[in-house]
Amino acid sequence: MKRHPALQDLSRDHFVALNHVVQVRRVVEQDAFAKPLAEVWSGFVGLWHDLEPHFDEEEELLLPFLDDDERAAGHAARLRDEHGRIRQAFLELGVAPAPDETLLWNLAEELRIHIRWEEDHLFQDLQEWLSTATLEALGARNEAFRRSRGVPVGT
Repeated sequence: MKRHPALQDLSRDHFVALNHVVQVRRVVEQDAFAKPLAEVWSGFVGLWHDLEPHFDEEEELLLPFLDDDERAAGHAARLRDEHGRIRQAFLELGVAPAPDETLLWNLAEELRIHIRWEEDHLFQDLQEWLSTATLEALGARNEAFRRSRGVPVGT
């Protein structure tokens, strides 16, 4: 199913994050095209600069809909739980004394699983559950949120 415009910016953020996950996978698998561990480490640690406002956006804009719909109780709990674990893991990654391949891989894999769940289940269900008018209002709130944080809109 095509992603509704109200969720497209969030999906684009996911694409960027998944590209970082691919770089981590290449390092761990010792792929011939892998960048050096230190470079991948640095890029992944820097990814939090983009993910932090992304998480804030999902929590501020999506959780109210999830909290108000009985069908979405599991989604709301999972979103909060996974965001909390990933936030904590990025904090630990950022203060690690040296690049640690295992720490990097564990976080990259958790992030990959989280993104796949959001794309395949959370966003899909929101598109089915929310009315067109509600999705359009969500899109307007998404744009306002991003502009207020200096986060790219529609790119």
